[in-house]
Amino acid sequence: MSRQTLSARRTRLLTALLLTLVLAACSPRQPAVVDLAPGATVDLQGWKLTVKSVRWLAPDAYRKPSTGCGFLAVEITLENSTGGIRYVMPERQMLLLDPQGSELQPHPAAGVLAAREQGWLVVQGEIGPRQSMAGAVSYEVPLGLSGWRWVFRPRLLGSRVEAVLDLEGLTVQ
Repeated sequence: MSRQTLSARRTRLLTALLLTLVLAACSPRQPAVVDLAPGATVDLQGWKLTVKSVRWLAPDAYRKPSTGCGFLAVEITLENSTGGIRYVMPERQMLLLDPQGSELQPHPAAGVLAAREQGWLVVQGEIGPRQSMAGAVSYEVPLGLSGWRWVFRPRLLGSRVEAVLDLEGLTVQ
């Protein structure tokens, strides 16, 4: 075999190896999961999160869920345990996942009901160092909740860890 042939083979082999390493490093990873339970506090990348309750909200004359659905509120306390200002956006960080993994965003009418019925404001905005915010994030969901999960992602843009509350079998008030 000639020197050029060996050099070309090495180059192709190194190129293939490098491409494999780059693709493996860039492939999406499943985030690590921290299990949540109502009443328990978890420490998660500078946040202390407590799910205080999960409850159905009664519709009013102006805000009614779609047929076969209900308004569900997840009451939480969220503390910024870092030394800097942090921001929280429920539509990016607090989601309901259906059994297939599709994301369900917070619902505005359900948020209004949570505020009027329970006095819970939506947990969102700026949270200063060592400060906390209490309130709820509310959704319109199909009745039953079989296979549904509530997820908190500690970062606004992608997280390697997320806190998950399994709603199946949970006693919803």
